[in-house]
Amino acid sequence: VTLGLALESLLRDDTVVTTLHSIRQRQKNQAFRQTLSALQKDSQSLAQEMGREMARLVYSTGKDIRTVPRYYNLEFYLKGPQQQLDHLAELQSLQTPADACKAFANLRDAFSVFPKNHHLQRFFGDLALASFPEAATRLRQDSDNKIVVLHISCAARLRQAEASIASFAGLDDMFHHILVVGEATSRSEDETGLSVRYDGRVLTVPVPDNYESLHRKTFYALMVLDLVTDPAAVLKLDDDLFLSDGPRLAARIKGLISEGVDYAGRTVGTSVHKDQWHGWHIGKCEDPLIEKRGYQFPLPPRYAAGGYGYMLGRRGLEACAYTYLAMKEFFSLRAVGLEDAYVGHAMYAEGIEIRNVASATDLFAFPGIAIRQ
Repeated sequence: VTLGLALESLLRDDTVVTTLHSIRQRQKNQAFRQTLSALQKDSQSLAQEMGREMARLVYSTGKDIRTVPRYYNLEFYLKGPQQQLDHLAELQSLQTPADACKAFANLRDAFSVFPKNHHLQRFFGDLALASFPEAATRLRQDSDNKIVVLHISCAARLRQAEASIASFAGLDDMFHHILVVGEATSRSEDETGLSVRYDGRVLTVPVPDNYESLHRKTFYALMVLDLVTDPAAVLKLDDDLFLSDGPRLAARIKGLISEGVDYAGRTVGTSVHKDQWHGWHIGKCEDPLIEKRGYQFPLPPRYAAGGYGYMLGRRGLEACAYTYLAMKEFFSLRAVGLEDAYVGHAMYAEGIEIRNVASATDLFAFPGIAIRQ
């Protein structure tokens, strides 16, 4: 064949391949259009039911309903769902899943005005699976019912991250390791699309691979896990943490899971914003403006220290995914984001309490984990 092509006695004709690909893509796009239509219909029903419930509540007050604040606020109560429905109506013109992935930032804004719409949140997962079937399916198969260890790193520290993963040798049946890195391209949250890039070991997220974007990188990875997988728990580790006692770590995490704990780690925090170490990031960031700024957002009084490792149960993972999807501008602040404090905010928003696992012998890391010296 190679000789024939070179001598031009054979010709390459890709008509059949192109046609089959076109048919497959057409079927994929048709399924996407049906999903969009179902999303609009289900969202409409949910919004109408919420409107009816509130209207019944106001109406049941009696003849003096016009003196009840809810009577005057009913119109505003319904504005969020209606604006989301208007946006979903506009989405019906999209032709392919790729179009929706590019519009991910706008979809997050639409979600934020009516975040009770679980149909739209489920759509994000369906979209990820439809757009990146091989990577998403592989990620699901690798992660479901496993304790997923997210090793958050960057291109410059891959060797350290690989050494951290290597320290878990022999525990593959219980843990699945995912190395999370960003990309060299610098893009804002408004430019960030939906993607699942996973090769069985590395999950590459469309977030700048720098220190000031650590919170964005972590939350994007957590969001992807929540959308397409169902892990038993997630253990987040930095690339300078390694396994020191496998049986102890396994026993502790299994115990936390059996107790229904959804957030565990070494508790830190301060009740006064000014008492935080506002210079922790100085000398680490690429953006010179961020280097001049402290933490310009409120801090939770109690949260798990990111540098010591922390565990998220299923509800904890869902809380982080929800926060990333519904609060886009919180991640757009041009100020360094404390990844662990952001997780603390996500837990607070869902009413999830932290389980403190620190002790005199486990002061500097999650039990069974040690900081590399």
